[in-house]
Amino acid sequence: MTKALLRNEFIKIRKMENMHDGILNNLKLFLNKYQIIALYNPLPGEINVKPLIESLSLTKTICLPYCNPRLSFRRFYGFSEMTNDYFGISAPNSCDENINDIEAIVIPAVAMNFGGYRLGYGYGCYDKILSEYKGITIGIVLDSCLINVKFEEKHDIKLNYIITETKIVKVN
Repeated sequence: MTKALLRNEFIKIRKMENMHDGILNNLKLFLNKYQIIALYNPLPGEINVKPLIESLSLTKTICLPYCNPRLSFRRFYGFSEMTNDYFGISAPNSCDENINDIEAIVIPAVAMNFGGYRLGYGYGCYDKILSEYKGITIGIVLDSCLINVKFEEKHDIKLNYIITETKIVKVN
């Protein structure tokens, strides 16, 4: 099955299920040991991490993606301090941060496989920047979107952890 077909199939599944609370609880526990964290401003249908952004930003430095069209991360100062990026996604209106100052990056996924590879929207934005990154990478996905299918390609970047509503998987 092609990536495009997989993507379409799992976008439908993701829209039907709403198990976000379990993922957010597991993610919050996992992120507790880090001080500088990159999350993302969710698109419709993605796991809604906004409550986590708001609570973690009280005690930690939170960064969010900004595309122009290359992906970078900017420090989050509040949802009222946002602008639209190249793709029209709301992003912080601040300066780019050094990617390797960020301790952990949380990355949304349409689906993931047990090998640690994620299926995104097909633009490759995360893969390009993660090729330079030395810290911890975490993909979050619903259990029903964690699959035993090999779909990765040469340019895809393997993530360190997968977090679902029921498990935290360290990828070997």
